[in-house]
Amino acid sequence: MLAAIITGIVMYQRLSYNKEVFDTDIYDFIPNSATSVLQINRAADNLYPFLGELQPTISRLQPLSYPQYVVNNNSDRAFVSKISKEQEIDIKNLLTNEIYPNFKAKELSYKDATIYFYPSDEEKFFACIFHKGIFACSYKYKLLEQIIDSEQEMAFFSGLDFEQFKEKTSTAFVANLFVKDKDKDTKAVFNYLESTGNIQLDGYAVPSALVLGKMCDTAEDIHLKVNTSLSIFPDSLSAFEVQNNTAIVADSEACWFTVPSYKFYLKGAKCGPVYALRFLKSRFRVFDMMDNIERNLSNQPLHLFGSINRTKYNLYKGSLEFSKEFFKQDRVTYFSFVDGYLVFSACEEELVGFVSSYRNVEKIKSPDIHIESPDVTYYYYCWGRPTIDSHMLLPNNYFPDNESNSVTVIQGKPERDMLKISVSINNYK
Repeated sequence: MLAAIITGIVMYQRLSYNKEVFDTDIYDFIPNSATSVLQINRAADNLYPFLGELQPTISRLQPLSYPQYVVNNNSDRAFVSKISKEQEIDIKNLLTNEIYPNFKAKELSYKDATIYFYPSDEEKFFACIFHKGIFACSYKYKLLEQIIDSEQEMAFFSGLDFEQFKEKTSTAFVANLFVKDKDKDTKAVFNYLESTGNIQLDGYAVPSALVLGKMCDTAEDIHLKVNTSLSIFPDSLSAFEVQNNTAIVADSEACWFTVPSYKFYLKGAKCGPVYALRFLKSRFRVFDMMDNIERNLSNQPLHLFGSINRTKYNLYKGSLEFSKEFFKQDRVTYFSFVDGYLVFSACEEELVGFVSSYRNVEKIKSPDIHIESPDVTYYYYCWGRPTIDSHMLLPNNYFPDNESNSVTVIQGKPERDMLKISVSINNYK
């Protein structure tokens, strides 16, 4: 009789726990501090490398319920999944008896949860929580605290904008990727398409001004197809962007130039990219226009700090105020005029290096570029691992390493109040 009562109590506790799991919205446990969230909707071996150092342990804990989540906070990473009471018992047994059997787990109380710490062989602690039907683990226990806090505070998916975004994704895909850049007020969502050896992401972004800048307000420019000219690029290129706008300079002066604008990274670049924009009028008139802006801002002319190839390429720099106003840079910017282009960089070394070698290097061989439609606004092409800025909408760990032979192509075009984004990484390893 006593055994039957005990069994009944245990069964009732498990049913109550599993009901709590069913009622739990896992989105409430994704912290607002996250920079990206990968939602895995079904088993796919090619997705687990995105778990990084968590992968060996998580693979031994499978199968777990779907969807599963990989939460990134810059370089910190956590795994989150719903679990039943039976799964919690199984996971604890695996962690204690098979995966980390050498030392007893240490426990730390945090609010209404318990964080378990398992010492690993790499002198790190595998931390995890079993909280309200949620299993979460990380090598950064502070990220677990943020997951616990997110239930009472604003979660990653809070706000109407992400509610609209979630409508653009579907669990019919193997995975969905959500990205948030609070510094640039940029958000993006992607559906992950299965492809052997390749990665294909299709989605939408609420773009920053850097992606969808103001274009010259003429009928010819509004639907101008991106006709790329790579004649200015050296062979020592690691990546380049093409934008169907002139957003890299002040909106008020944009019509001195023509689309597209270019941004490129030289191999071995140490301190930043180089930008290029073709001007429509003579370089003397363009210089006079820029010099007038500098004089109005600082009461000083633009500074000539050097020349290359017997003064063929003069090197200039402006004041910080001029750099912010004209180039939209937060640092003093250096520039020159090269074969019909205004070329500039906030890194003096990169600009001088490019201009110095411009006539002495083999020009790049044009890649096989396919623009999917005439209204493509943004285009990025890269060999190997991208030298990537946060506005590119993808976390660094979604790209191959530097030794890879892969090619990354990103295209974007406006669709209502969003930017439709297509990302293709070929020969991904």
